Amino acid sequence: MAVRGGPAVRYAAALFSIANEPAAKERGTADAWATYLQRLAAAVSDPQAMRVLMAPGLSLQQKQRALETAGGSLSREVISMLRLLLERKRIDQLPALAEAFTDLVREQKGISLAEVTSAVPLADTDRQNVGRWLATYIGHAVEVRYAVDPEIIGGVVARVGDQLIDASVKGRLERLRKVMRGA
Repeated sequence: MAVRGGPAVRYAAALFSIANEPAAKERGTADAWATYLQRLAAAVSDPQAMRVLMAPGLSLQQKQRALETAGGSLSREVISMLRLLLERKRIDQLPALAEAFTDLVREQKGISLAEVTSAVPLADTDRQNVGRWLATYIGHAVEVRYAVDPEIIGGVVARVGDQLIDASVKGRLERLRKVMRGA
């Protein structure tokens, strides 16, 4: 889901502009940083980890070392961003920052994010088929995230940006109900 505004988006935009400087761009820095940030975001999404990072009893250096341990090998720029977030007591913005940064990388590559919901978990071949179909339908590459909602009964519902593609049984039944009410 695209992050719309706020401090996380500003931090992500600043980090993204650094990742797109000529020397950094040649090394594929943006992709690596997106991976680092997603890994760190997953680590701080744990409420217990967030409590530790927000604890006033730990020094800034201890908190930074904990994040570096969780993130693995991090670039100097990502470490600087973490330090900035810790200093400003905005480490809780890290998951939103990671999502906003990933959105910027995806946008730069011309890839849309598609959120596909099905009634049951899809097999790998079905996921590949849905991904290919969406890419053809949209006209460019898509990154697909899957969710399960038994209430749609069958089929799939896909959202790509502000476009909704409802190929679910529930959607078809709703459309049939509207037609029958109109008759």
